[in-house]
Amino acid sequence: MSTTHVLTLPENSQRPHLVLVWRIDADHILEIGADGRTDDHRIRYRYRLSHKNQAIFHGRDFCSGSGPRSVAETLLQAARSLLGYLTLRPGDVEADYFDDYTPEQLMWRDEFAEDLSAYAEDRCCGYCGGDHDSPACFTTPFEGDGGGQTSTNDQFDGSFAYVRAGDLRRWDVLFAPSRQITDEPSKEDAAIIAVQTSIGPQWYDADVLIWAYRPADPQRGCDECGADPGVPCNPVTCCALAMLEDAAEAAREER
Repeated sequence: MSTTHVLTLPENSQRPHLVLVWRIDADHILEIGADGRTDDHRIRYRYRLSHKNQAIFHGRDFCSGSGPRSVAETLLQAARSLLGYLTLRPGDVEADYFDDYTPEQLMWRDEFAEDLSAYAEDRCCGYCGGDHDSPACFTTPFEGDGGGQTSTNDQFDGSFAYVRAGDLRRWDVLFAPSRQITDEPSKEDAAIIAVQTSIGPQWYDADVLIWAYRPADPQRGCDECGADPGVPCNPVTCCALAMLEDAAEAAREER
């Protein structure tokens, strides 16, 4: 598999360059986005599967099936199909399939591929068992202010929860790395949400679940980095955001 940089989009990115960020479990994130078309008009995807923020697979060698379908309507299916390929194990394919795997990829395959393959089943959700693909599952939506796991961090009194991207709000905190949403998210269409954060813009499928934090008092200033009320914390130097990152991981493990 070829290596690329983390998927990021320039501010003036056009609609064909949509990225889906799928946090599969506490340790794994799959990023997949369109990267042009092949000569026979299939969608070419650039992707990155990471484990604890370390890239396991990168590439742009995965393509959609033939047909005129748009990028937005194929991303969820593409994410599920790609995960199916990345979680193949001995016995699923010929032994020489793994000849180009690195030692790190082989170790990851042996330890994690079987468990993650549950989320790659066609029309069988690995989260709730429902009759839909796992990336589309939003059976644990945000419960509102005060719902979900509650933080005891003095700087950020509020709650953790899985948030459907279409329900994100300004000042919600996203993780890996910790960053605040600085403007109200906007819809590029019914399927894609544009989110401006303190480290730059990001785009999400509206139905993808994101582990996030909703402050009870988003206008409160921060004593740690000196941010005034209504001003986002510095994602590089703010100790409160760093502590919140640790608390977010602990809260996920408790769910």
